[in-house]
Amino acid sequence: MIGEVDTAGDTGQYDQGSEGLDDVAAFPLFSLPDELWSKICRLAATATDPIVISDKLGRAHYQQKVSQPPITRVCRNIRSESITAFYTNHFIHDDRSGGNQSLLVPWLRRVCIVDGYHLPCVFIESDFNWAARHFNGLFKNTCPGLEVVEAGRRQGTGHEFEVNVSKVVRSTD
Repeated sequence: MIGEVDTAGDTGQYDQGSEGLDDVAAFPLFSLPDELWSKICRLAATATDPIVISDKLGRAHYQQKVSQPPITRVCRNIRSESITAFYTNHFIHDDRSGGNQSLLVPWLRRVCIVDGYHLPCVFIESDFNWAARHFNGLFKNTCPGLEVVEAGRRQGTGHEFEVNVSKVVRSTD
C-alpha cells in the first residue's frame, strides 16, 4: 500500500508505529563516531544532480531551491558540517530569458557578501554571448568581490543549439 514502510527485519526501536511522532525516540547521531555522523550530515546536504534555478520559477519556488536544507538548522555542530557541503552543490541559473537576474543577484549577495559563506558553484547558462559582461556590470555595485567568467559552450539539452556557460567566481582584484 502507498505510504507504508517495509519494516521486515526492523527492531522497531525508532519505529513511529501508530503512536505518533511524540513517542519516537531521538536517533543518537552524536553517539556515532565523528567521521560517520559528519559524513551523514554532508550527504544530507549534497544534491546528486545540479540544482537548476531560474527567475521563471517564481520567487517561492526559487527560494525553495536555494534555501539551506533543514539539516543545517538542527544544531551548530551539524550546521558547520553540512553548510559547506550544501554550497558545494552545482547551481545552474537558467538565464535563457536574457539577462533576468531579479532573484539570482540578491541570493548571491546574501550568501557571499552579507552572510560570508563560501561561494556556491554557480553556472549561468544563456542564449546570449554577452551574459558574462551583463552580470559583471550588475555585480560591480551589488556583489563586490564576485565576477562572472566565460566557461565555454555546451549543447542545449534536447535542442539543436549551443548554450553559453559562464561561472560565478571570486574576483582576483
